[in-house]
Amino acid sequence: MNRRPEFKLICVNCDSLGITLDFAEDALSSTQIRCGCCNAPRGTLGDLRVLAGSNRRDLFDFDASGYPAQAL
Repeated sequence: MNRRPEFKLICVNCDSLGITLDFAEDALSSTQIRCGCCNAPRGTLGDLRVLAGSNRRDLFDFDASGYPAQAL
């Protein structure tokens, strides 16, 4: 069973899509990924890897207001 990605595509604090990737290439999966705008935590590197490796394309469908069309 595939686990649901916990990574937040859109920051809950400032609605930004940008992230800060400031760590070594061999960083642990538990490394925190932070918002590139307000520095709020968005998830872990492991969560981002799960999201990147998923075959779900609906995660990137946005409605007219710019928010994901479906709740993650």
